[in-house]
Amino acid sequence: IAAGCPSLESLNVGNCGELTDESIKAITAGCPSLRRLYANYCNMTVLPENISDRLPRLEYLTLSENKLTALPRSIVKLEHLKRLDVSGNPLQTPPYEIADQGLEAIKRYFDELDREGATVSRQLKVVLVGDAEAGKTSFRNALAGRPNPRQRKEDRTIHLDLERVDVSGTDAKLELNISDLGGQGQYAAVQLLFLTLGSLFIVVVPADRADDENFYAVVERHVAYLQDRVPGAIVLFILSKIDTLDNADEVAQKCAWLYEEATSKLEIWRRAAEERGLDFTPLRILRDVLPVTVDRPKTVAAARDTIVELTSRRPPLLPSVGQTVPTSWVKVSTLLGAVTQHDNDDAVLEALRDGSALPLESTGSDSPTARAYCQIEALFDLWNRFRGDTMIEQLESTFRDAFNLLAAQGWVFRDAGLVYLRPAFVVDVVKPLVDHTLTEDKVESKKTVQAMVLRVGFASDEASRCKLELKQFVRNGVLTRRVLRYLWRDVRVDEAHYDQVLSMLADCGIVSFLLKAEGEEDAPIAVVPHRLPLLPGDEAWPSRESTEQELEMVVDFLTACPPGLVERYSARCRRHGVVTEAWRLGVIVRRERDRKDMYRLRAGVLNPDETADEWRLVFTVRYAEGCSTVAWDMLRDAVSFLVEEQGSRFPGLGFTVALTCPACGEPIPWEHAGTLTCINTCCRQPFELPVDRGEAPSVENVDVAEALEHGEVSVIRPDVVHAALRAARYVAKGGVGEKQPAHGYTIIVCNSLVLLEPSKKFKNPDETRTCTRFGWFRSSLDLRRFNFKIQECLSDPARRELWTLCKEDGAIVVDGESGQLCCGGFFVFNMSHGNMRGGSRNQAGSSIAKQAGGCYVIVASEDVCGDPSAPPNADACFKVYDRTNEVKLVRVL
Repeated sequence: IAAGCPSLESLNVGNCGELTDESIKAITAGCPSLRRLYANYCNMTVLPENISDRLPRLEYLTLSENKLTALPRSIVKLEHLKRLDVSGNPLQTPPYEIADQGLEAIKRYFDELDREGATVSRQLKVVLVGDAEAGKTSFRNALAGRPNPRQRKEDRTIHLDLERVDVSGTDAKLELNISDLGGQGQYAAVQLLFLTLGSLFIVVVPADRADDENFYAVVERHVAYLQDRVPGAIVLFILSKIDTLDNADEVAQKCAWLYEEATSKLEIWRRAAEERGLDFTPLRILRDVLPVTVDRPKTVAAARDTIVELTSRRPPLLPSVGQTVPTSWVKVSTLLGAVTQHDNDDAVLEALRDGSALPLESTGSDSPTARAYCQIEALFDLWNRFRGDTMIEQLESTFRDAFNLLAAQGWVFRDAGLVYLRPAFVVDVVKPLVDHTLTEDKVESKKTVQAMVLRVGFASDEASRCKLELKQFVRNGVLTRRVLRYLWRDVRVDEAHYDQVLSMLADCGIVSFLLKAEGEEDAPIAVVPHRLPLLPGDEAWPSRESTEQELEMVVDFLTACPPGLVERYSARCRRHGVVTEAWRLGVIVRRERDRKDMYRLRAGVLNPDETADEWRLVFTVRYAEGCSTVAWDMLRDAVSFLVEEQGSRFPGLGFTVALTCPACGEPIPWEHAGTLTCINTCCRQPFELPVDRGEAPSVENVDVAEALEHGEVSVIRPDVVHAALRAARYVAKGGVGEKQPAHGYTIIVCNSLVLLEPSKKFKNPDETRTCTRFGWFRSSLDLRRFNFKIQECLSDPARRELWTLCKEDGAIVVDGESGQLCCGGFFVFNMSHGNMRGGSRNQAGSSIAKQAGGCYVIVASEDVCGDPSAPPNADACFKVYDRTNEVKLVRVL
């Protein structure tokens, strides 16, 4: 059939599970005119090596969910290729984390192999998950060959332990890099940093608690967290402490029960997702449940052999073992490893040159001089000094690609301008904040005061103030800088970096920032939700007044509400007004200018029930008559937050949103705009959802698939639009650093590949102006992950870069699909599509909105820009052009 279709331009063979590799070869040989080829879920194992010669006109290539382990080098020669999707393949050459970045990254990878040579990775990241005292650490000790592996209760893991274990056999080398996650609930939110795809997740379940009564605690909550964070990951169950069972038959029954119950729960979630119309990529739970007791070496050896066997399967089940990487990338990892072991740059370089430095994945964290974090610029400066004989462009690309691979695989992570090189550092900063042994009696002890004076260096009067503030922290979790200096007295954190470290903890939901009044150095800066009461007080939410109206929205989660999510939203709610009540899983905010302009928002888990089949977040807004617009804006903001969480932290998070009818209490499916009608036939009450203020016009009405097929519009994701609006508001309210307001700016969300292509007619071909692009470490900056919580943080390079771009003439360009900040200083020369109303900034914005397939343009004029001391007026609005030259107003505040 393929041989008879030389003029065929589009072919979809997706979900053809019987398609063979020979079929793909026939298609590529017989259809040279193809522009679009969709071949997902085809069990494909190899692509033709000469694919660029066979399909020279190819623009869209979808190969997701196949069994490809390598991409042919010729794929980088597909000059017209606009989109390549290889997700869900066990790629090793190049690694998926590189291929996912597109053709340029793939080309750099193969070029680096040619220049520097290749090495094959034989390391596997293993993450031990389970309830407290499940036997995770004892199993790790046994794998490491310790003579007395059983862990004492007083030595149990708190939050996280890391260990490297060599399990190499006679056939091949294999090293396990084990992250042993503590089972205490207060650490769960920050542990998401260590849950990365490509790892082997081992859920350890104690045999003495493997029953229906304890199923949620020992199995379900851990499976739910993994499902939300790393959908599609490989999960292996270990039944620990089998010595507590009577005989082998009981062990076999428990193993069978564990597998059946876990997979049944996944099936329940899958069916619920199908009924609700949600995407669902289930975890891949392995059939064999391994029975282990550390007192029987044969059971440990059998588990070790199973783990080794998993890494040798074909196609690869765990493709990180066997990945081909350039040797120069190993040198980058070695540089990072040396930095963790030496706090002197000269010592780092010496270790690199004499060969004593180890790659980051092979280093320990016990050195007293170990550096836990570093500025990204400092790391690149060291790399430049180490490889100073290489061209700067090559240095940048090599470092960036190697660093991105390490970050994607969870060896390092970056937040607010800092690179965290030693994951155990997170343990060090979190542990004092949630330490349950810190009580008011302990604060009153002489040892505490002595520590403040002798170890922190406080004068006596300052120690007295710290003591009072520490009591307040114990009662309600409020942090001041003085309290942080005491709590982090044994942690190597430079006080100049407190804001950035707190920003990282805020991203995890461990702390929530508080607004600090101008000039109040001793004011509270953050609150630790874990120290708040579990539920609100009885009088926190009194009965509704006769003059109030009420809107209620309920969010049902498919699995469970992930740890840290409610805490992050509670912190976000502070933008709406003054917090009048806060509890561990919720907040009440009040905003009132006068009786005609009053709002109260309650958001949180009101009835936390760990064994409930459905987890629910409830948002209730009360407001004065005639003020429904702001109330709706508050609910829309909650939906936007959940979409952002889904896009950044929890790709497997499934949820549905419903409004509660004020008349009869029936749920009504959430819509972004329009008129809703209650579904109860006895009620049928209609009510309006205002859309003209406070929120971006919906971009979800674009048919993305059709747009790609016909090339008519750009792909603009709703979460990218929300991130761009947050950036615009961030600058409008906070200025561009040093308390200076911006003088106006424009943000263009678009298909950046089309917009920045010089030959397109919407740019003046005679103009030679080059866009001012980000430096190498900016090119992967995703606006959706930009931390908008800290306003004044001059040491954060990403923040400085955003300020700089907002000071420049010309617009900022953001890619509508990836959220990447592409460039600044962009000028629009073709004004023919715009309206002639307003100044040049609005004329240019309205014109470019209709070009390059359609752009979402945010125009901030000088009169809507303020700074912390002089914020914008309450009625200040951005002018927004959503793929049209007709303006819509979106409020700044």
